[in-house]
Amino acid sequence: MEMISMKDLLRFRETIRVQLRPSRVSDPSQEDPSRLLLLVGGGFAMAAAFQASRSSYWLGRHTGRLGSMPPDVLV
Repeated sequence: MEMISMKDLLRFRETIRVQLRPSRVSDPSQEDPSRLLLLVGGGFAMAAAFQASRSSYWLGRHTGRLGSMPPDVLV
């Protein structure tokens, strides 16, 4: 197993810190409301597609056994 040098570890940490830094801080009240409309509309479209292709039935049959498991295990 190869050892990781401290220099590599610090470089990795700095890379992660830069990537996690928010690019801009925005106020949700100033956001474009069309984004929410697209999100909700996309959800309805996916639901309709699942019903039309009977994927919801298949998914329900295969995940039905999970109902007997405790919620802590599912999370």
